[in-house]
Amino acid sequence: MKSEYLPEAQNDRIFSFLGDPDGILIIAYVIIFVVLITLIVLMIRKKRKGDK
Repeated sequence: MKSEYLPEAQNDRIFSFLGDPDGILIIAYVIIFVVLITLIVLMIRKKRKGDK
């Protein structure tokens, strides 16, 4: 019985964090920031290859 309950408790903790609106906003801002940085780096690399 304990082995079945432990994963559920871990999932509840994750879902309770995701259910928090502030947590969702923080995750969304982090994802957007990472995507923007990645796009900028890729554009700079592409520009350098085009100049050569």
